[in-house]
Amino acid sequence: MRQLAFAALMAILLAPLFCGAVTMLVPAVDDSEQGILTAITMNITVGSGETSLVTHSSTVSEDTQQSLQTALSEAARLAGRNYDSYDYYVRFDDALGKINGPSAGVALTLMAYSEYTGKKLRSDMIVTGAISKGGAVSPVGGIKSKIDAAGNDSQVKLMLIPGSQTQESGDTVLDSVFYADYAEQKYGIKVVPISNDSYAVQIATGAIEPPNSTSAPSFVPIEYPAIKASAPFKQVASDTISEAEAKGPSSQLDPLQKKALDRLVAESKMQLSLGYYYTAANSAFLVNNAAETNSLKNMSVQAFG
Repeated sequence: MRQLAFAALMAILLAPLFCGAVTMLVPAVDDSEQGILTAITMNITVGSGETSLVTHSSTVSEDTQQSLQTALSEAARLAGRNYDSYDYYVRFDDALGKINGPSAGVALTLMAYSEYTGKKLRSDMIVTGAISKGGAVSPVGGIKSKIDAAGNDSQVKLMLIPGSQTQESGDTVLDSVFYADYAEQKYGIKVVPISNDSYAVQIATGAIEPPNSTSAPSFVPIEYPAIKASAPFKQVASDTISEAEAKGPSSQLDPLQKKALDRLVAESKMQLSLGYYYTAANSAFLVNNAAETNSLKNMSVQAFG
C-alpha cells in the first residue's frame, strides 16, 4: 500500500514535466507470448544528466534501464547535444508486469532525438529493436507477435525491425515467415529492416521515405568467375531453378508461400548469374522439395490409391 501511495505521489509531482512531451506506441510481448502495444512518454529538459523513470510496473529490469541510458546517449550523439546538460523523464503508461528486455531501445532513441531537436516523428509508425553503443540495431524477440499487435491498430502503416531479423524459420523454406510479406499480406503494414539508428531517424522524421521494396536480398555476394569445368553444373542449376519456378502456379500454395517461392527463386537466379552454381541449385532444390511436401499434405487419401 505504501509503495502504491508513493507511486501515485510521484506521478502527481512529475505530471507537469510531461506536458509537451513525445509519446510513442511501442510493441512488446507479455508473459503469455502475446504481442501488445504499450505507450511510452518522454520529456527532456535542461538539467544535469538525471533520469526519472515512472511506471505502473513494480520492477524494471537492469537491461531495460541500460537500454534507456544507451538510447539517451545515442540520441544526444545524433542530435549533437551534450547528454549531461539535460534531465530525462520517461513514463511507461501500461502495466506489463515486469518491464524486461532491451527491445524498446530504438524507439527510445527516436523519442529522445525528437525531444532534442523538436522534429516530429511519424504518427503511423512503430519500432522494435535493441540499440547498441555506436548506434547499431540489435535483434529482439517476438517480432511476429509484435506485428500482430501492430495490426490491431488501424493507424499503424509502418514498422521498423532489426535488419538482421527479416524472417523466422518454418517447417520448410516455403513455411518460413518473411516479416515484410506477413505484415503486408495480413495487415497492410510495411515492414522496413534497419541496421543503425541514423537510418531509423531519417525514416522516422520523414527526411526520407521508406523503401518501396523490402524483398531484395540483404546480402549480394561478389561475382564468382566461372570455369569451363563448371559448365555442366550451371545447366543443372538452371534446370532446377526452372522446375522450381514452374511450381508456383501448379502447387497448392497459400499467398505467403507463393511470395516465399517467388523470393527464393529470385535469389537462386541471382546466385546463378553470379556463378554460384551449387548454391543456386541447392536453393532451388529446397524450393522444389518444399513445394512437393506441401502438395502431399494437401493430397486426399483417394489420391494415393
